[in-house]
Amino acid sequence: MAIQISHILADGFTLGTFVNEWAHINKTGTTKGCVPSFGQLSSLFPARVLPEPQFSLPSNMSAKIVTRRFMFDALAIAELKDKIDSNSVTVAKSTRMVSVMALIWKVLTSISSAKHGHSRDSTLIVAMNLRGKTKLPSLEHALGNFCAAGFPTRGKPCLGVQTKYHICS
Repeated sequence: MAIQISHILADGFTLGTFVNEWAHINKTGTTKGCVPSFGQLSSLFPARVLPEPQFSLPSNMSAKIVTRRFMFDALAIAELKDKIDSNSVTVAKSTRMVSVMALIWKVLTSISSAKHGHSRDSTLIVAMNLRGKTKLPSLEHALGNFCAAGFPTRGKPCLGVQTKYHICS
């Protein structure tokens, strides 16, 4: 079985909620008591057309996509998080995800610098589910698109995206 949905209608959370609820109803014949609604987000955040960043590969590069899965031990993540927080000048504590992504990005940019002999500009695109990050509890199970992308950059801002995130090593 396969499922496909247009991102115009929903994000990954919405698709996951739909599949989980569907499986639960098929298994038990009852709902979980949560009746998701598409109307909540659209009433708070009316649709508008936003410019999309333009991505293009350098002309001397072929499209090569590499996928890797990294497994991190909970204790190792906690130690990494503590190390980052003890050396941080920011007030907010880092999350586990931010700590791990910062480590991966730092390693990848170090490898790139060693390979090319100099530091190169880079951008890390991170998709974020905004549910649970607001003070509106009614949005916890809202269906639709309620996500954003973070664009931390190293070097000059890439993709024409201006952002408050700028990470240096």
